[in-house]
Amino acid sequence: MVPHRAVRHFELAGDRAREHWISRARRIGDEVERLAEDIFALNDMLSQLRKVQAVVRLLEGYPKDRAVRAARRARLFACLEYRGIKNILVQGLDLARLLGAQPELQWMTGARFARRPADVLVPPQQGARLVSTRVD
Repeated sequence: MVPHRAVRHFELAGDRAREHWISRARRIGDEVERLAEDIFALNDMLSQLRKVQAVVRLLEGYPKDRAVRAARRARLFACLEYRGIKNILVQGLDLARLLGAQPELQWMTGARFARRPADVLVPPQQGARLVSTRVD
């Protein structure tokens, strides 16, 4: 028979495995999984484990769509810290539209000005002279 404390220790050993936290992040969404992998890739796995644990637990407390949006925004702006991801959720930035998600309209990719220069500029008349308005 295994003592009670030893059983609890073996249960917690899974919490220290990288694969365990990647699979928990995957359950929330693919974007959250990629965020967890990005955080692990920052440095040695053991030094990033607590950060991934905190981020995944934070995102598990929010609806799935908000968690995925927050992870997408965090990855877009390279915000891989717990505090930054929490601020995204608390301030509701995950609900705001991302710059890359905006559909391109014709006027956005077309000319720089609304009118063509030929429509605005009057061609000089032949024989016209410039008159100076300078007073000496």
